[in-house]
Amino acid sequence: MSSSKIHSLTLCLETGIAGGSVALFSGNGFVAGDIGEGSTSRSEDLLSAVEALLSEANTTASDIGRIAVSLGPGSFTGLRIGIATALGLSRAIGCEIVGIPLLPAMLSLSEIEGRAVVIPIGRADRAFLFELEESPAIVDAERLTETLSNAKAVIGPIELLPELAGASIKRIDTGRNLAFIIGESVNSDLAKSDLTPIYLQNPVRSRGLY
Repeated sequence: MSSSKIHSLTLCLETGIAGGSVALFSGNGFVAGDIGEGSTSRSEDLLSAVEALLSEANTTASDIGRIAVSLGPGSFTGLRIGIATALGLSRAIGCEIVGIPLLPAMLSLSEIEGRAVVIPIGRADRAFLFELEESPAIVDAERLTETLSNAKAVIGPIELLPELAGASIKRIDTGRNLAFIIGESVNSDLAKSDLTPIYLQNPVRSRGLY
């Protein structure tokens, strides 16, 4: 990697949750970000979002020195598009690429003992994680509050989790730009060169992977 890339920008992509999100970091500092309102299942939508983000930050793709992409869990199609797009961009630009597992990255936002993280996957499925040593799992939305009843705090995009509105659990809102969380984790041990996506399946249904 050339020396000109060492102190350049990090482009962060999260394409598995809702409309997806993008973020741009300079070093450890947040520069700009945006959330998607449409589908993340088409690469042209994601590339347009990246182009708009770079324009907002008054920079170009040549200033990107690293790309960080969410490994999921999330939409099967969305994750594939995000990882494929990140790989294509990294090859075109000639920059580093790393993958970040989303739920552990979210969990690291708080040091509250007994915390849990949760994200919406599909219309009625919620992926959650209690401890870093554990594996993420899926539960039906209607059972989410019951499943997390022993948690001291729940971390997640609260706007996308209406079933938590009446819960007595402490809620920590990540906001919808989950690419920002990916960017917060790029310099941690969570960043990896292995870009294998994390797919989950609800054990009570057989309607495909997330």
